[in-house]
Amino acid sequence: MIKRILIGVLSLAVSGAAMAVQKINVEDGKTYKITVALTEASRITVEKGRIVRAWSMNTNWQVKEDKEAGDIYIKPANSSRKAFSFFVQDNFGSTYTIVAVPTDTPSETVVLKPAKRIKTTKSNNVNQPYVQRSKGMIKDMVNGEEGNYVVTELHEMVPLWKEAEIHLVKRFELNELVGEIYQIRNVSGAPMIFAEQEFANFGEGVVAIALERTEVLSGDAGMLYVVRGDESNGGM
Repeated sequence: MIKRILIGVLSLAVSGAAMAVQKINVEDGKTYKITVALTEASRITVEKGRIVRAWSMNTNWQVKEDKEAGDIYIKPANSSRKAFSFFVQDNFGSTYTIVAVPTDTPSETVVLKPAKRIKTTKSNNVNQPYVQRSKGMIKDMVNGEEGNYVVTELHEMVPLWKEAEIHLVKRFELNELVGEIYQIRNVSGAPMIFAEQEFANFGEGVVAIALERTEVLSGDAGMLYVVRGDESNGGM
């Protein structure tokens, strides 16, 4: 299990070669798939905006922030062909989940085109505590920090796909939030690719999702972290 949140530090030299451009319309809280270069740095930028934060719960990528321009440059770790996911937050207060698929292409430029370009102070102040608590619970589950929670060990099978065995192994409870840790084992004969958006309707009240890995090889297992809650009681 991944035990820490990684914000990689990478020295990336970006050449003057022409980059392919992907333009993606994005909305807060949704997941988007992009392609990135396997061996070169790829740039991610926000149209008429800035990236203020990028983070992940896996070690499959390297990232360098250009704070002056508000862009980030990413690259698969060790030229790995495994897909990886990470979060991006822009200066408009929106957060997106990005699933990056490495390919044998030159450097890519990904332009995120936010649906919301006006940061509403009142709304953001109300929502932020709830959002931060949800993300904090995800981080604590990943790191095994149980001190603030009522924790229950479980072993409940969840039938979802015939290609995968899914077990609920632990539950975290704190006020209106309930966190759940699932183990997903690939019992098929081929690799399985996952994205957070596939679990958006994984039961009731899902407010946050994180995957330990987006690709699980045959016979291997990965962890899924889910936070459920009543957003109306959380200040949203």
